[in-house]
Amino acid sequence: MSNLLSPPEDPPGTPDAPDRRSVAEVVAILRQRIVTRILAPGARIRERDIATELGASRAVIRDALATLAQRHLVKRYPNRGAEVARLGRAEILSLYEVREGVEGLCARLATERAPPGHWADLVALFGAPAEAAIERHAFDIYVGYIVQLDNRMIAAAANPDLEELLGALADRSAVLARRSVFLPGRAAQGLVLHRATLDAMHRRDAVAAEQIKRENLRLARDYLIRFEEYVV
Repeated sequence: MSNLLSPPEDPPGTPDAPDRRSVAEVVAILRQRIVTRILAPGARIRERDIATELGASRAVIRDALATLAQRHLVKRYPNRGAEVARLGRAEILSLYEVREGVEGLCARLATERAPPGHWADLVALFGAPAEAAIERHAFDIYVGYIVQLDNRMIAAAANPDLEELLGALADRSAVLARRSVFLPGRAAQGLVLHRATLDAMHRRDAVAAEQIKRENLRLARDYLIRFEEYVV
């Protein structure tokens, strides 16, 4: 676990560290810690400790936390610092309502617009390699395969507005996707549906691809709600 958890925020006048990190670098580091639960939901974050650890000024840390707050990964409180956001039942339901519509559309457009044979390598990847990763409980590897699939679908859909919408949802989606894959039986269930989605895209059946993608997201949502106490 990280040592970035707090008592109250630092008093005014604490000297800045020299900058050895950019805002983007700090955002990327903290995002990764939140997604992987090194920083768990509700964990307090102290600007001074992050600045010392990462070699960045307090100004850089504040800007990074502001960016993470815009992405709904942290919450900031006046005179009390920041904490990792909790994604509870209401947030899960709201997010997955939007994801189902937007990602379903993405699957349909990607199927319609990709050239023949475009998905063949991913069909193979979600065969024996994905199955072996799940059997070994190598969930980080399996999540990486899902990220590859998602990125390819976004690229194939070739719709900048859709890509922007998905980008706005990406961080919270990543947090919940990584948590859901560890829930009992969810990875195997998801693999069946990822394979079915890829099969539909490979056959150029856009309607089926959209329907299966939506079904997969609904099931992921239901798992997260069922095991809410373990993931929020």
